[in-house]
Amino acid sequence: MRRFTSHLLFGLLSAHLTLLGQGAFDAGVPPGNFDVPALVMALRNPLSGPATCADLRQFLDRDDSNLHRYQEGVYDCRHFSLELFRRAQKERIACFMTLVDFAETPIGHSVVEFPTQDKGTVFVDFTPAFSGTNQVDVKGLSMLAMGLPRIQMPLSQVPSDFTNNVAIFQSYLLMQEMLQQAKTVLATRPEEMNRTEPSLKGKMTSANAHDQDSRERAHAQQRDRYNDALQALRRYEECWKSPFDLQTRMTVTGLRRF
Repeated sequence: MRRFTSHLLFGLLSAHLTLLGQGAFDAGVPPGNFDVPALVMALRNPLSGPATCADLRQFLDRDDSNLHRYQEGVYDCRHFSLELFRRAQKERIACFMTLVDFAETPIGHSVVEFPTQDKGTVFVDFTPAFSGTNQVDVKGLSMLAMGLPRIQMPLSQVPSDFTNNVAIFQSYLLMQEMLQQAKTVLATRPEEMNRTEPSLKGKMTSANAHDQDSRERAHAQQRDRYNDALQALRRYEECWKSPFDLQTRMTVTGLRRF
């Protein structure tokens, strides 16, 4: 993610790539500043066309353009997106470089937009995230819609039969309050159960054996429900969250396609 400001046109570079023809697809994206529309135009393959979502997924799974080292202003989100764009064009897969604007910040972002034959438009984000100072290589599917918060998922967690529409935003956001409540409950249950457990131990007399047995069964069922809920919550978070989605979700206000 970086601030999009006016840059001097790299006219000579764009002209050079245009003259190279097919050779343009074999040259890696240069570091530093460049003019997005001019370079996209130079790299666009007139023979490219929309892929099926399955074919796109295969291409993205084997691509490694997400492994470059991130350096703000030198090799940032624009470069990751343009490199993925370049490689897709080389494979004759139709796509666009898309600049994203947010309501909460003047800092924009760059992704690659793929029109598909069967799933509509798919936004792909290969820009890495950071955990502290450690770079986390990312292959993510971005769900972007005007006026709604950006949602991202690891590509590896996206089901093959996913429904690519706004409803998935709404269902996700509606779940957030319930998930937060579940986390609160799950956070307190172990303490409650640990306090209860000692009272269930010790010697039992014949008079209270039946009652004790019932309490132990109820306690075991409560712990099972807790563990089931915890596992379900973890599966949900593994599916929907990744290191690059732990940031505040920002509202999309602009999508500029090149």
